[in-house]
Amino acid sequence: MDRLRVLVVDDDPAYLAAARRILDGLRFQVVGIAETGDEAATEVVRVGPDIVLVDLHLEGQLGFKVGERLKNLLPGLRLVFMSTDDALVYRDLALVYGGLGFLPKRVLTPEALVAVAALG
Repeated sequence: MDRLRVLVVDDDPAYLAAARRILDGLRFQVVGIAETGDEAATEVVRVGPDIVLVDLHLEGQLGFKVGERLKNLLPGLRLVFMSTDDALVYRDLALVYGGLGFLPKRVLTPEALVAVAALG
């Protein structure tokens, strides 16, 4: 089975490193990281990921808007939004903004990403 290529967008370098450690493995390959919406746009075009994890609270930017921009650059892109805040409203908004779902950061695992993104 081919590994799914993942881009992680978050303004916390420690979380980016943790996400890479958590996800890199049999099911996923982290092919890029970005700390801003502009970096994410560059990386999406450069690496062509299968799925992008986008933090909702990037410094000075709303993750939902970053996600919309990324989908405009790569229309078939699969997005999963994430946050340290696990408010239920984010689950609905993730769908409104073109995402496959929402994943609280505290539960990030390959299995959780598969479940939220319906990659089964």
